[in-house]
Amino acid sequence: MPGAISGLTSADASRIQQHVNGIALINDPYKLLAADCNGSNTVTTSDALRVQQAVLGNPVDRDWFAAHTWRFVPEAYVFPVPTSPWSAPTSISVVGGAMNQNFIGIKMGDVNSTASPASAPGLNPNLVYKAQDRVLEQGAMFTTVFNAYNFDDLLALQFGLQFDQTKLKLLGVETISGSPMQSDNFGLYDVAKGEIRAFLSMAQSKTLANGTQGGFRLKFQVLQGGNKLSEVLQLSEEVLHIEAYSSSYRPGPISLEYENVATGTIEPGTSNLSLLQNVPNPFKTVTSIGFVLPETCDAQVRIFDISGRLIEEQGGTFTKGYNQLDFRLDGYSGEGVLYYELITPYGILSKKMMLVRE
Repeated sequence: MPGAISGLTSADASRIQQHVNGIALINDPYKLLAADCNGSNTVTTSDALRVQQAVLGNPVDRDWFAAHTWRFVPEAYVFPVPTSPWSAPTSISVVGGAMNQNFIGIKMGDVNSTASPASAPGLNPNLVYKAQDRVLEQGAMFTTVFNAYNFDDLLALQFGLQFDQTKLKLLGVETISGSPMQSDNFGLYDVAKGEIRAFLSMAQSKTLANGTQGGFRLKFQVLQGGNKLSEVLQLSEEVLHIEAYSSSYRPGPISLEYENVATGTIEPGTSNLSLLQNVPNPFKTVTSIGFVLPETCDAQVRIFDISGRLIEEQGGTFTKGYNQLDFRLDGYSGEGVLYYELITPYGILSKKMMLVRE
């Protein structure tokens, strides 16, 4: 079954939507045949929906792709009208084609099989979801907000979440007004195994303000207390391949970061100190480091090499919420792994980044 949907991603669904909406027509006959997921001899929103549901884990759609994994066209065949390839002599098979014949195999639903995202212009996405960590109290019910950061020029995304089903029970997905992540973007078919799948494909890319605009909420009941939420709920590649796609179909990572549990003089629930991954990463000369402060305060960002030597630093008074500093390291001759840290009255956070040279 995994092989039947391998190669199917939210980017394929977005590409189909773009064709249906007339934003970017698919003119390649092989890609049109791949986009016709339900075999109706046309490309419609139903095809994009079939990809979405299969990736989200819907057993009906997964079984369909298992039975219609490949379509084969004789290599010598010439399409009379490339934009209308439906009359092509094709055969559908799960495992392969006929012996001693030359043919071209088309993976159903994998519309972007020949795309070259690495050569497309633009930056790789670096989507970050942030959630407030908490100590779990047995029997308690709580809702966790997953705020989105770096939701910049995104066309599609997908990720899997894994939670410990002996510690937590999922009560539901709650949507946020204005966010593209709505209830039908989540697959809960294997929630009994602690698995949550998320899938978003759009015909046009979006750039959203940092915070709730691209976020969502999950509501849980605690079955067994004593752990932190960050210990029992994490992103999981085993549940679903994790990736975001820009408007140019460049892929990039998605990460989940937990904000510290509020302690000391900070009121519970108001702590929002976080250090984001630098963008781009890896980088050659210039990179941006974002961070979120619970209140307006003095803060400092410092960069070190692997030996601990200070390379660069910036500081000042920054406002509550999201802030960003740009660093240019063309005066530094080294390369490789570097460390950066955020120093605030509310704590110190650190991360790694990669500097590469041509």
